[in-house]
Amino acid sequence: MSAFGDYPIPRHAAYLWASVDRFYLGIPALADGQLARTLEFPLTDKGLATAITILQARANTTLDHELKIGTLASPTTAQLLEMLKATKAMPAPTPKAEDLTMEDL
Repeated sequence: MSAFGDYPIPRHAAYLWASVDRFYLGIPALADGQLARTLEFPLTDKGLATAITILQARANTTLDHELKIGTLASPTTAQLLEMLKATKAMPAPTPKAEDLTMEDL
């Protein structure tokens, strides 16, 4: 095993990149002919939380049909929009007293 984990990368792996106010999750094609696709997220806490949910679902798959379009591991655009609406924003971290500066007070 290399310093970067297992090689080749697992079949549930995805690509991630960002632009100014959006980020993208690239889902590779499956061997059965399903085409590669890209999911677009707002660059917000809710967008990140939703992407993490999808990545966790992909990591927990054991069968190829669990990676097909229309599943939690590869939602349709409509499903993704519903997930974004339903996802709660991650809470902002609470600073510890020792991390506060005079400007914070």
